Amino acid sequence: MIISLIYSRRILMQAKRTNHSDIRMKDRMNLNKSAKQKKADTAFEKGISCKDAKGSLKKYFDYLYLHNPKGHAGQIRIYGREVYIFLNDGTLKTVLPLPHQYNNIIDNIMKKKREEELV
Repeated sequence: MIISLIYSRRILMQAKRTNHSDIRMKDRMNLNKSAKQKKADTAFEKGISCKDAKGSLKKYFDYLYLHNPKGHAGQIRIYGREVYIFLNDGTLKTVLPLPHQYNNIIDNIMKKKREEELV
């Protein structure tokens, strides 16, 4: 029962993408159309959100939120080495490279998230 709910949720939670985000993903990650959609869905579902962040990473999330026009940074996720900014309705607005100073912090948070999923 739980597996089917999670599976159906994944189908329903398909992120929409703007033309701007498609261009940024092509330029910065060199992805084709189907890979862009898969990456956007995975980032929205499994990415690190503000609630997972602490310290300087939390300040970086706040900076990103405050420096985007109102309503244009509803959901911010970090997945891999990229920052994904989604609108309130789940549409991917843009993709930014993650500053290098946060790489170790992101690795530790992702490791903890993977361990929690296994339990």
